[in-house]
Amino acid sequence: MTCLRLLVLLSLLIGCDDSFSRNKSSQPSLKVLEVNATGINKPVTLAEHISNTSHQITSDGTHKIPLFRNQQLFELEIINSQRQKCSLDKQNNLSCMPGMCTREYRPVCAKKTLAGVQCITTPCPTSRYITYSNACEAHNQNAMIAIETDCQGLDGITALSQKPVHITDINLIDTISDSFEIESAQINEDILTMRLEIAGGCGSHHFDFFTHNTFIETMPVKLDTLINYSPNDQCDQNEFIIEKVFDLLPVKEVFRRNYPNAKGPQEVILRGIGSYRFNLN
Repeated sequence: MTCLRLLVLLSLLIGCDDSFSRNKSSQPSLKVLEVNATGINKPVTLAEHISNTSHQITSDGTHKIPLFRNQQLFELEIINSQRQKCSLDKQNNLSCMPGMCTREYRPVCAKKTLAGVQCITTPCPTSRYITYSNACEAHNQNAMIAIETDCQGLDGITALSQKPVHITDINLIDTISDSFEIESAQINEDILTMRLEIAGGCGSHHFDFFTHNTFIETMPVKLDTLINYSPNDQCDQNEFIIEKVFDLLPVKEVFRRNYPNAKGPQEVILRGIGSYRFNLN
């Protein structure tokens, strides 16, 4: 399975903070996050990105991950599974099995979180783009697939931790939900930041950002986009604003391959999102 990042909005007894909610609701306060683990043969490392902490799961059973006292959301991700095939679902059930992949060579470019990185200054690159022999190998390494072929110019490039855009044939993707609205989108250098309005907030909210693998030949060129949203709400349908951030470096790399003679400032219109400007040396 691809590494799964879970974004959960937690309503406290006094209600959700106005920076994330336009309505108040009364929900129990959570001080710990429970993860139910099965099939653990080797230690699995989870990262909780809001509190910037990591936690090692070494055995089956229920494990408690502490949250900040007033923490209203958490974002949990598998960053190292020791080559086990592990998945983390929306109810925080962690399940693992031996990672068996075929020898088929169908390379993919994926973004892998680097274990053991200690950031002293910011910004701090904590991930690297790596070519894997196939998607199964990437999934076993908990790497996030960005391009469905080898990395080429991206191979070995370090980057910040944001989930990468996934470049694919978006016509083959089944949209899970469109029950959200883009309130704003801003592109700063290679990072896309979107503020999304959703309903609910007591379950998990998982977003993936895709662009099509073929450019539309206009001036400047365009790419169709798709946001896939998988909600799992368990409370009142209040309106919330959440922020999601994505790495656009794969778009730059695919543009370079399609237009090998392009040099200097370039621009790609991401339809429905905005203009991505970058420089090619």
